[in-house]
Amino acid sequence: MRLARRPIALLLLVWFLPACATYQPTELAPHEKVKLSGASSTEVTVREPWVRADSIGGVTDLHPDWSVPLASVAEIKTSRFNPALTVVGIVGGVAVAVGGFYFVACVIGGGDC
Repeated sequence: MRLARRPIALLLLVWFLPACATYQPTELAPHEKVKLSGASSTEVTVREPWVRADSIGGVTDLHPDWSVPLASVAEIKTSRFNPALTVVGIVGGVAVAVGGFYFVACVIGGGDC
């Protein structure tokens, strides 16, 4: 039974880890990754962003040298730590783990609960 807990704990950690950060509006700085939002509600994630003349660009999943006119970008967001989402993720993970252990022990195991 002890070995079965490790994969569950690892799964919960991997599942809730991205909830610790959110993308928020910001001014462009030399960040590792940014999200660009266009006027038509399209959103593109760009790594290694740069600004040259009237264009902004960087590396995307599909193109190694992607760029658009700066005027077509409505918003620039960077990833930042979000303590509220982190707390919700931890509390939610603990609740799921406790509920899972209760289910295994009481419902499947046939114990008196």
